[in-house]
Amino acid sequence: MRCKLVLVLWLAVGSLPGTGCHTVVQTNCFEVPRGGHGLEPGQIVVARFRAEFYQGVVFTVRGKLVTVMWDEPPPEKSHLPLGWVQPVSDPAARVREGDPALCDLGDNGRWSLCQVKRVDREVVTVIPVTGSDATVPRDRVIPVPKGLTAWARKRLDQLLEQRKLQATINPTAPLNAGSPVTVGQTVLAMWGSGGWWEATVRTVGGGSVTVSWGDGSGEATMPASKVAPLPESSTLSPGDLALCSWSGSKQWFPARVDRVEDKELHITYRDGTKGVVQHLRCAPAR
Repeated sequence: MRCKLVLVLWLAVGSLPGTGCHTVVQTNCFEVPRGGHGLEPGQIVVARFRAEFYQGVVFTVRGKLVTVMWDEPPPEKSHLPLGWVQPVSDPAARVREGDPALCDLGDNGRWSLCQVKRVDREVVTVIPVTGSDATVPRDRVIPVPKGLTAWARKRLDQLLEQRKLQATINPTAPLNAGSPVTVGQTVLAMWGSGGWWEATVRTVGGGSVTVSWGDGSGEATMPASKVAPLPESSTLSPGDLALCSWSGSKQWFPARVDRVEDKELHITYRDGTKGVVQHLRCAPAR
């Protein structure tokens, strides 16, 4: 049916040398896979989807617009700028020490932004934005698409700085965890592996403490070592680690004290967020 439509139109308008279906009756034709700019239909690539990178297959190239069919993430097909797409196999592509790159760390089609640490003959040592350094086969480390190089450098710097911050700001418990508490006292208590939360002591005895959670989620009994009185005075100084409250939440989060003022502490939370809290809303931590 498509070819009959093309023939009728071609006869109606006369000889149009070199004109194809997709040009003459573009609005009435099916999308025909085609390549360009060194990309061909069926070629395996890695491309940006939102702020992440995923593996996919080139479906068509039209000018500087590439249609990629994804292996994993929705939507099934995306139309992307040419500068957002990088072939997985590209003999001309090279990664160098210090460069941002895309690394296949075995995450089901997702490629991670990483920094090249060392290039050997068969493998590349990379610094992922999460986790520890990794050694990856050389053919599974590719350059960032050309149109995203500046963005990738800035993004990588931000993520690696956050990674360093998380490694530095990593207190696990208040310094006074395990200190004596009394019934009715407001405390911090450890909720399983879910961090430290405000609670009220209900019973004490036999090395255990029963608390009711400040967010109204019921009661829990735990070892006394997982309960800490709230601070009654502040001894925190710049550089100290602490657990600090967050506005509107009953959970206290790992933080570092940056500056101490008369009534407030200027802090940096583990995720890099800056905050200002009252002195007694931060507990010294180990």
